Amino acid sequence: QIVFQMEPKKSKKSRPALSNALVRKALELAMLKSSLPLFEKDDIKSIKEYNEAGDGHVLISAWAGGSVAVLWNGKDHVDINIFVYKSGTALESLKSFERNFNRSIPAFAAILRDEQPRGVGRVVSYWDDIVEGVKPHWA
Repeated sequence: QIVFQMEPKKSKKSRPALSNALVRKALELAMLKSSLPLFEKDDIKSIKEYNEAGDGHVLISAWAGGSVAVLWNGKDHVDINIFVYKSGTALESLKSFERNFNRSIPAFAAILRDEQPRGVGRVVSYWDDIVEGVKPHWA
């Protein structure tokens, strides 16, 4: 799971114009071009939009291999939370998703990126530490 936040690049003098349509297009392109685990082209239809309250926009999508939530505050801030179930290429798929989303809105840049490793209880498990089919020594 990765959470990242985007805001306008500091070097841009004019404020970039975002819209509900542009944020949705960025999400669709990122999903289609990122080789997300178990993602099928028809899964793009699962995107739900919520924009009735306030200035912002929320997009949510879930498919067999994961889920993504995108929140735009209606001005100059975008939050993205993307999760995929275990897969050998999950981390690379998530990085690809982030790059593709950034390409769709070039005036914005990621200002925060927070990788959320998996784990149970107070144990943190990074992808590199997990070995398929091996029982822990305490089991």
